[in-house]
Amino acid sequence: MKYWPHTVHFIANYVCICLRSEIQYLVTISFMSGVSDDVDDEFWNDSNVSSFCFDDFPSDTAKIIEEIGAELNKLDLNSTDDEELGLFGGDHLTSSFNDEMSSVSNSQTPSDLRSISSETTEQRTTPLSVQTTQPDSDDYKRLQAECSRLRSKWTELQCRLKQEKYFAPDFEETIGRLATGEIYIFQYYRRLSDKKQLLKTAIDFGDGDAICCVVLFLERTLSPVVFRQLLLEFPPAVSHYIFYLKQLSMNDKLSELLLSLGLVEQLAAVEVSRICSEKNAESKIALLRKALAGGVFADPSLNEERMFLNSYADLLEHQLPIDAADNSARVEGGLKNENSVVDSSVLETLMYCCRLHYELPSNSLASPLSIRNKFGLTEQQFDWIAIKALAERQQWAEIQKLLLRKGLFGKQKLKLPISCEQLLNVLYTNGATASDITIYIDLFSDNQRKLMLAKKYKCHALVIKILIGLKDRLELLKYMATLSPSSVELSTAETALTNSNIRWKN
Repeated sequence: MKYWPHTVHFIANYVCICLRSEIQYLVTISFMSGVSDDVDDEFWNDSNVSSFCFDDFPSDTAKIIEEIGAELNKLDLNSTDDEELGLFGGDHLTSSFNDEMSSVSNSQTPSDLRSISSETTEQRTTPLSVQTTQPDSDDYKRLQAECSRLRSKWTELQCRLKQEKYFAPDFEETIGRLATGEIYIFQYYRRLSDKKQLLKTAIDFGDGDAICCVVLFLERTLSPVVFRQLLLEFPPAVSHYIFYLKQLSMNDKLSELLLSLGLVEQLAAVEVSRICSEKNAESKIALLRKALAGGVFADPSLNEERMFLNSYADLLEHQLPIDAADNSARVEGGLKNENSVVDSSVLETLMYCCRLHYELPSNSLASPLSIRNKFGLTEQQFDWIAIKALAERQQWAEIQKLLLRKGLFGKQKLKLPISCEQLLNVLYTNGATASDITIYIDLFSDNQRKLMLAKKYKCHALVIKILIGLKDRLELLKYMATLSPSSVELSTAETALTNSNIRWKN
């Protein structure tokens, strides 16, 4: 179903224009074709030429004009509520048509037309053979029939306009026009059932913008209680509306909506997002404490989130004095430049403190042990972060203290929080010497694994030691070719080859 107020208005004006043109043509033909030429008196005395009276035909024309004018006055084209009707230029065309019809019926009297005919006759100098022909009664009847048909069509359209200009279009048509960027009107849908069906149609159509437009229309025209109940019936509408509010950063309205709909988890996420967007650490701590004391996180389903936020606030409070003290030390030149520790994670804070304050006692705020104890880090987490920080500082002795433990019988035992390959890669990347790496490789019991790791990290002395222990002379000779001349490792290998006490297997 199309928008009939627009269509009817346009066709009505088109009919008016047609009527105006054809009636003017009828008047012109009827009068001008009756104008005679005085040049030859015999023409008027000819019995084949019939006389014509100007007073007869204009009376019929004036009657038609009067009827058209009356019909135009009856058609109230401004009664529609649709402001867009002006786009078709209907009002000014109707007004122009009425003015011109009035001008024709009032100003062009038969005497005026006679004067026009007389002036035309005086100016004619052409022969009788080229004068205008006599009016044709068949053309006149045809024009009258056409005028009657147009007037009937005009009346029909006028009736349809009155009947349908307040009828709402189909829901599918309205949503389709909305989705394609055409003109649409929601004000036709006043009943709650119509509004609900409009929202359902938009959801079935699947266009997010259309859904948001319908939801905003419902919000404006429904009470808050009814609007909330309607949203609860259509979860897709809630999702699109929430996304719309997030995009516009309308946090207060979004929080109110989520609270009214009972979506506590999403409300908590919005609150956390708002708090994290705060740049100032002290303001962020205040917002966290306020949120934890409020009713949002009082729901039992948010216990885990509440514990997380509480730990986050504690971490910020722990970081602020550390950062203040370090900034003072940097000003005095006693500490190298580092990024601020404020608003970093627990593991990043631990890494920062291991780099700068590893030697501090556990009762100091900046001590890595203090951070481990306060925030419940596991031993594996602490050791891995400490190894990376100490390797960056090339404190190999501290790493040995951290990883090497004495067993029950005084034998050293390696305690690895990570895989052996990861540990050796960290040490080698940060510039550990072969002797430092050899300490950890030599603790493995599998000779083949030890040999592979020793070759990978270029621990030449350990490779030669393992090959001599395996009595593999061919492999030893092959490896000796890779060593630099006059090196200690090459001398050790040559001495082993000349030793008669070693029984080589090949």
